[in-house]
Amino acid sequence: MCTFYFLVIYGIMITTFKAGLFSWLFIFPILSYLLLGIKAGSLITLVSVSGGLFVLGKMVWVNNHEMHWIVMGNAGFTLAAIWSMVYVYESKREYVFNYLKEQARKDPLTGLLNVKALNDTLADTLKIAQRHSYPVTLVYIDINDFKQINDKQGHQKGNEILLAVAQAIKDLTRVEDHAFRYGGDEFCIVFPNCVHEQVRQTFGVRLAEQAHTNLNKLSMSIGYAQTGPSEFCSPDSLIHKADKNMYVVKSIIKSGDSFHEWQNGSATG
Repeated sequence: MCTFYFLVIYGIMITTFKAGLFSWLFIFPILSYLLLGIKAGSLITLVSVSGGLFVLGKMVWVNNHEMHWIVMGNAGFTLAAIWSMVYVYESKREYVFNYLKEQARKDPLTGLLNVKALNDTLADTLKIAQRHSYPVTLVYIDINDFKQINDKQGHQKGNEILLAVAQAIKDLTRVEDHAFRYGGDEFCIVFPNCVHEQVRQTFGVRLAEQAHTNLNKLSMSIGYAQTGPSEFCSPDSLIHKADKNMYVVKSIIKSGDSFHEWQNGSATG
């Protein structure tokens, strides 16, 4: 694009002077913003328009210096108007694009990230963790007997519980953690730079206690899986391991194990 702009300006310089030739400058902001976006488009527009106006001013002065300020004023104001309109348009377009992109990554009910975002985020988190040699722990949560809650108390009550659990997860996680609604009554949380036991003590036990106390003795099955800091598994393997550990806890809870009931389903595996 810079080459194209240079050739336009150079072509104008070597032809017989006509002020109308500089109408080519008006397309610079349009092309720059539409093809390069806000940041790069602003920089390229500034450089190319400044260069074009400099050449215009020099050629007008040589050919008819009495008309210099009139021509420069018309060209400058017209370029400023076009530049402003294109900037506003591109800013709004970029805002809408980013908003829709972000909404596509979120669960519409809870506001947590969705399963598609989990796959991308977990892969990126593991790459960074492997580069810096720190552990990553994945937590897999399932609300026990959620189907019975929906059947007996209605889907509205079920949605209220999902929202309450999601809010509790947000309250108990750090800024650098990533929380997801995996689907239905299942949630996943990615904890960078945390070992399994640390997550269980600082998050799992507290979440289970809050659910038991504040949500009418709601019970959860929570599975943990850690990878790193020396050896790392794939994102799918980590999710599968946490899911498997969660089902182990769920089966123990259903069997009436008092130790796991005391933990409200907090996994030790």
